[in-house]
Amino acid sequence: EALHEQTQKLSEALQRAEEERRRYLDLFEFAPDGYGVTDEQGVIIEANRALCRLLGSDCTGIIGKPLAVFIVVEQRREVIAFIARTVRDSPAVSDVIGPVRQTEFILEHDPPLSVSARCGVSQNTEGNVRLLWLLRDVTIERSAEEMLKQSERDLERAVQEKTIELQERLNELEGFHDVAVSRELRLMELENKIKALERRLSGER
Repeated sequence: EALHEQTQKLSEALQRAEEERRRYLDLFEFAPDGYGVTDEQGVIIEANRALCRLLGSDCTGIIGKPLAVFIVVEQRREVIAFIARTVRDSPAVSDVIGPVRQTEFILEHDPPLSVSARCGVSQNTEGNVRLLWLLRDVTIERSAEEMLKQSERDLERAVQEKTIELQERLNELEGFHDVAVSRELRLMELENKIKALERRLSGER
């Protein structure tokens, strides 16, 4: 009876553990953002469906490949350095995640995808280092930001052009003003000479 009771408790514990494992897998697999696990070199160990879609491959095609190979060539060295810094600065304590670091890079797609990435480090009791990744597609946000920046640049350029145009018009008006004032002064001088001449002629008479 005691053995049967222990077996029953063990069976219930195993059932609860299996339910927790399935719940974790469901959360992991069907999360809207890309979740993945790599080793300390950045080689992909686990990936959920969203991450596979981001990387443009089925999950069996990305396991065992370095994350860097899915990133545009110009940024691969930078991402590899980011992984090395994250591992180097992680605490040497088992089962601790941290510090969480954030970066952005562009995935090789047609068209390319801008991705925001958060990365934390986990170390198990055997000392195996694992990097936990969260990747989110921010292409639309970055495109909107770039459009806004371009609009601001266009507005600044239009303001500069209009300012130059207004300055040129002002310079023209100042030139016209100077000419008008000079002409007015010459007319006044001529009128004064005429009046002086008329007075002198009147005196002679």
